[in-house]
Parts: sequence; C-alpha cells; structure tokens
Amino acid sequence: PPAVRRSSPKWGDRGPFRRRAVAAIFHIEPQPMGHTMGKCTWEAGCVYTVIICSDGGCSLARRLEGIRHRFEAKAFAGERAGELLVLEAGAGCRIAGADPVLILPKQIRGPLPEGEFFAVVANSDWFCETELITRYPGAVVLTCGMRDDDALTYASCGEDQAVVSVQRRFGTMGGRQVLPQDLPLRRQPETSRFDLLACCALLLLCGKSSQLPGITL
Repeated sequence: PPAVRRSSPKWGDRGPFRRRAVAAIFHIEPQPMGHTMGKCTWEAGCVYTVIICSDGGCSLARRLEGIRHRFEAKAFAGERAGELLVLEAGAGCRIAGADPVLILPKQIRGPLPEGEFFAVVANSDWFCETELITRYPGAVVLTCGMRDDDALTYASCGEDQAVVSVQRRFGTMGGRQVLPQDLPLRRQPETSRFDLLACCALLLLCGKSSQLPGITL
C-alpha cells in the first residue's frame, strides 16, 4: 500500500532528523480501502512539517535541505524558530500531524493525500487552485507557476538571478500577513522554477520573509 516515508538521511548530520533538537516518532497505520495514515508525535522543540507528495524522483527535498538553517532563525517576535522536517508521501495516504504543509510538485498517479493541512503549495502546471480549495477547506492554498493568477510567480527569471512576485495576501503560521511584493533572489542553475517558488512559499508561510531577499536557492 502507499506509504509516507522519511527523506533520505544520507545528506549528512545536518539531515532531516537532527536528534539534538527534535525527537520524532513516526507511525504508519493501515486504513480502510488500502490507505495508510502517518502520525507524527513531537517530543520536543518546534517543527515545521513538510509533506512532499510525488511518485518519486523529486528534487525539492534536496533543495530544502540546503536552506534548512533558514528555518532556525527567528525573524520577528511571535514567529517561531525551529527544525524543518521533510517527509515524502505517495498517492492515497492519510496524514495526521501538527499544521503540516503539503507540497504538490507534479502530477501523481492516484488520489491526493487526505488530512488537514495548514497550507497546500502546488505546481499550477498540474493542479487547479479551485479544486484544491474544495479538497482542503481551511488550508492556505498557494499555486506556483507562470500563470497570471498564481500566488507566486516570476517577474523575471535568469540563469543566476530571479525576482519572485508574491501576488496575493496570505497568513503565516505565526498569524502575520504576507503582502504582495517582489523578492530578488540568486538562483542556482540546477534549481527548477517550481522548486525555487516552492521554497519561497514555504519560507514565507513559516514567517521567514526576512531570510528571502538575496538568498541563493
């Protein structure tokens, strides 16, 4: 059956599960209709939980690993500093956790994950915002791509520089508001356009807007 799995720990001791700050217990439980449920129980610390739903071969988890330290910085009073926990899920899973963010980088074979999410960040090449709002009521839905109505898009995008446009207002996990704005960034050539937008969206959702101007993604 489909399962939720941890991102590969082979990236070193700064990997997705740093034991010094966070102890995570992760369970997979069978559900009716062949579905599974992932339950995350946090024993200590503040954790930003990110669920990447794909059929495999997703580059976003590795890109997030490169900016892990940005989530440890406390940007404003009231915004949380903590660990970034990245999990990968296949189609047809049910996920339970504390304010997880679901990221949909590309089309998947099978049903989307079930559960309650703080936010859903989706590639507008594959997913319709209206359908996601209907499926995940109460979640902040942010589409990323090159469409005029996307929440995050590009004002410009070159090989080593980009300007990301935030085109609508939305709330952060700490209760603040992100306003429409343009964010100049440095881009690594191997970073896909969606991965860069998704990283920006996640940092903004976690209240890390001060980390973005001039960041390299």
